[in-house]
Amino acid sequence: MELLYVGAFVSARRGAMPYCEALSTELEGRGWRVRRCASSSTWMARGFKQVSAALRGGRRLDAVIVDVFSTRGFVGAELVARLARIRGLPVVLILQGGDLVKRADRNRRRVKWLLQGATAIVTPSMYLREELRSRVDVDVVYLPNGLPLQQYTFVERRPAEPHLIWLRALHRGYDPLMALKALALVRLRFPEATLVFGGPDKGDGTRVRLEREAKRLGLNGHVEFRGNVAKAEVPAFLSSGDIFLNTTRAESFGVSVMEAGACGLCVVSTDAGEAPYLWKDRHDALLVPVGDSGAMASAVLRILDDPDLALSLSRNARANAERFEWSAIMPQWEDLLSKVARGPASRFRRPLHA
Repeated sequence: MELLYVGAFVSARRGAMPYCEALSTELEGRGWRVRRCASSSTWMARGFKQVSAALRGGRRLDAVIVDVFSTRGFVGAELVARLARIRGLPVVLILQGGDLVKRADRNRRRVKWLLQGATAIVTPSMYLREELRSRVDVDVVYLPNGLPLQQYTFVERRPAEPHLIWLRALHRGYDPLMALKALALVRLRFPEATLVFGGPDKGDGTRVRLEREAKRLGLNGHVEFRGNVAKAEVPAFLSSGDIFLNTTRAESFGVSVMEAGACGLCVVSTDAGEAPYLWKDRHDALLVPVGDSGAMASAVLRILDDPDLALSLSRNARANAERFEWSAIMPQWEDLLSKVARGPASRFRRPLHA
């Protein structure tokens, strides 16, 4: 069967591997033919033409998969879904954007039109599934993101050292400034504490603000900006720290957080979006309010002061990550796609049930 997958295929340009590339690679390894089409910031000028050409040429497609994000990517998803339905092709939407709930609150009719016109709707987020079902009245299949667990070496943290790790794109939406402020507070007790930022600069001025704030707080020499971390290097990068900080304001899954858990890091995360669905406070992570750097610093200090807590969080984080190994996720994907490809496409067909 042949699929067209429209998503953020950017590894050739940025080095990082987004989830769409991991999923498409896993599908190809199981015999599916996947045509990739990259959505981008120049979507209106280039992306629509790519999709149109892909839909016109070659063998008949069995289904079109589209990643749905909450900002500019939402417009691209609308265009692709419209074009695919005109061609009579089944459309599978993967809801990825952590702020899709806010978009549904702002413009419910557009979100409803997009979702109700899909053949199947998938999300790796129980939070998005529940919130959007209550707002838009659609059935959403929960299919979590997968991990190649064998690539992540587990090391117990007992005791945890004050080596903090942050891995996400440097963008205001992920609030890396919260981690910087938390570090400053942790250093009042542990002056040797360090923080390493990993992730590409998204160009919204966040990197400049972080550097300025680090200097103001006297953190020079204790903060490092590693830049983009290639997917193959992520396990080693994470393993260089003991405590992982997730400061995001909106969360739909958080692959990097789960990767940190797979390596045995102690996870401290905001309670945004999906986080409380995936992580149990004081069991496999410590959860703090969004934007509260003081609470994040206090959580880090609890881990540093209590080796038994560090060990418990480390072991349980690994156990949590083991639930998402690809071998458990892919059979669910293949079953769903087989049903989609065999069934008729209809402009307003009810989505498939989980």
